[in-house]
Amino acid sequence: MDPLTGVMNRRGFFEIGQRLLARAHFAKEPVALVLFDLDQFKYINDQFGHAIGDEVLSAFSRLASAQPRPHDLFARIGGEEFVTLLPNTATQRLFG
Repeated sequence: MDPLTGVMNRRGFFEIGQRLLARAHFAKEPVALVLFDLDQFKYINDQFGHAIGDEVLSAFSRLASAQPRPHDLFARIGGEEFVTLLPNTATQRLFG
């Protein structure tokens, strides 16, 4: 777990994500991967300080992980980079 945001960290994402992808492949189910990179995050840290930047990361994590389905996977994989893996989700469901 990521100590700042309380969501899964990169290592956990790759360990669990690998199993979810294998399961989806076996079941021939679609999988969506969504990457989030908080643009201009350096500006927030530089302008308002790292404590506020930490609050932004924590608030984003709470918002992005508020309503997951049982097998959805959300993680912080870098400084201001996050990812979610959505098993059994086709692009039509995301954008249609």
